[in-house]
Amino acid sequence: MKPDKEDLNFKRLVEMAGNDETFIREMLVLFCKNTESLMLELNASFKQDDFVQVSSLAHKLKSSIQIIADKELHSLVKEIELEAKSATDQQEINEMIDQLKSSISGLIKAIEKRLENPKKFT
Repeated sequence: MKPDKEDLNFKRLVEMAGNDETFIREMLVLFCKNTESLMLELNASFKQDDFVQVSSLAHKLKSSIQIIADKELHSLVKEIELEAKSATDQQEINEMIDQLKSSISGLIKAIEKRLENPKKFT
């Protein structure tokens, strides 16, 4: 799953922002920056077998992803959060994190491309 424009869902963000274009753009830039940082932390925590931290970081990602991305990506993050709590199948968690990294990378690229477009989000 590699998000593209069709996977982006700005409806919630636009509703929250009250159609404030400047605020929407600022939130998208912040989302990209914070998400990249959280993904680095999540990956490092997994490599250190710190599943409590993996679950916590997935939880942090979940709310912002819910505002910007499609339900499928939100479900993946939620599943990582839950699986990391039990840490019974580390291979499955690793595969989900790899899928999340790929999806987040595609999502950020799509957001950055969209931010270059002067077209309004509303």
